[in-house]
Amino acid sequence: LVNSQKQEISKYIEDNKKLNSSLSQSSNDLNKYKNQSAEYKSKLDALNKKTGKEIADLNNKIAKTTNNIDRLNDDNSMLNSKLQDKEIKLKKIREGLSVSIAEKTEEITNLNNKLLALTNQLKSEKRKSRDSEKCDQNLKEVLNKLKNLNKDLDILKEKELANSKIIKDLQENNLSLNKKQTVLEVDLRKNKEENISLKKENNELRDIFVSKDFELNDVKSVKQSIKKPKINKRLNNDKNTIYTVQLGVFMQEQKSTKVNKIDNLWYKEDDGVYIYYSGEYNSIKDAVKAKNRLSSLGFSNANVVKSSK
Repeated sequence: LVNSQKQEISKYIEDNKKLNSSLSQSSNDLNKYKNQSAEYKSKLDALNKKTGKEIADLNNKIAKTTNNIDRLNDDNSMLNSKLQDKEIKLKKIREGLSVSIAEKTEEITNLNNKLLALTNQLKSEKRKSRDSEKCDQNLKEVLNKLKNLNKDLDILKEKELANSKIIKDLQENNLSLNKKQTVLEVDLRKNKEENISLKKENNELRDIFVSKDFELNDVKSVKQSIKKPKINKRLNNDKNTIYTVQLGVFMQEQKSTKVNKIDNLWYKEDDGVYIYYSGEYNSIKDAVKAKNRLSSLGFSNANVVKSSK
């Protein structure tokens, strides 16, 4: 029984080392992903003037890095759970050893009582001068058993002391793991703050792209105080197909004086995106003429499209 418990304790110590190694690897992975996140931020700053697709790719990488950090935190929680299970098992072993010690102590007490009884019996037998040799032999056997039980008791006490040390080491390791978890949580919070900052920068870049689109179409920002032209908002409710001239796609409703000069102007709105059109034509030939006329007015991005009337 003692050897089996010793092997089990050795196994728990080895498992604890593996858990510490896994936690160290998780911390290294976290530092790696943190460095990757910083690298992605640097790349995003260098690509401020590139297309929105590249910025979206960088955002996806940042999201993946955040997911990896969350996964590492989950792994850390799982390691803490395993460590707690090991502590519970060691506690049960310690309780089992305590019970064994109590049983051995009770057995020693019983043997002492038997020894006393045999001693009394020996004295009586000696007085009677009968079976003295047999009593001496019984006494020697009892003394040998008592000696062996004392050895077992000493071994159990040593095991209890060793288990107490192991439990203390596990508690210290658990405290160290909690500290490391705290550091990981702080790093995660910093990464989330950096992610928020990157999203803010991405929004600023999107506004820059929208402004550039406005400049290409010679459209002023909606922040200027210009009288809003009369524009009809169209919905795709009818199924009759017509041809029209698409002027551009904007993130905001337009109020420029240039747009106000266009006849039969209308737009469609979908999830905050405004698509502006001019005219409704039954033939593509008439629509092309209107498109050429608008191009001469400065709308170089104008093109003919089909639409629902």
